[in-house]
Amino acid sequence: MIKSVVNAGSGNMGFEAKSVFTGRVGFPAEYTDTTAQRQFFAALDESVRAIAGVQSSAISSGLPGARQGLNQTQFAVEGIVYKSESDYPTTRSLSASTGFLETLSIPLRTGRWFENRDRLDALQVAVVNERFATQFLNSNNVIGARIKLGTADSKEQWMTIVGVVADVYGGGQEDPRPPVVFRPFAQHRENFAYVSARTNVRPVSLTEP
Repeated sequence: MIKSVVNAGSGNMGFEAKSVFTGRVGFPAEYTDTTAQRQFFAALDESVRAIAGVQSSAISSGLPGARQGLNQTQFAVEGIVYKSESDYPTTRSLSASTGFLETLSIPLRTGRWFENRDRLDALQVAVVNERFATQFLNSNNVIGARIKLGTADSKEQWMTIVGVVADVYGGGQEDPRPPVVFRPFAQHRENFAYVSARTNVRPVSLTEP
């Protein structure tokens, strides 16, 4: 399960990776029991937080600085008419759990981050980064705006924006801090996910017997 340990300064990347342990875990592509998957990842997050020396933990579909898991998708902003498929703008998207900001020390600019109340059966919500808010929305009216991933035929639900976070390095050279839509991990199924844990001990010690 465990693939790497991040234990270096992050420079001016918008997040702090020092003393953060990371790993990747998942299910085969043909595995479709979404209830079991969500229960597994929720239990995994709790188990990691319970390890001695772990200060906070998170489950996410990707990580800042790594292009994997930062999926590119078109989307719509409620109230805007798009005449053709090519008119729909594009963004990166990432699913993350409640402890994501704390674990990676990403600043929250306004509104709120995801909470335990953001369950599968609750209001569908999203958090965007500053680049997204500036480029695609009126920066003064971001909270409460609604967006939907996909184009005209999308079966995705409308999501209400509840917060804005700082821009972070996305791993690319041409567009190092791209617009990003964050979704609650509890509301969006993922077959593979990254586990992150901020520690007050050597991160590599979490893998020692």
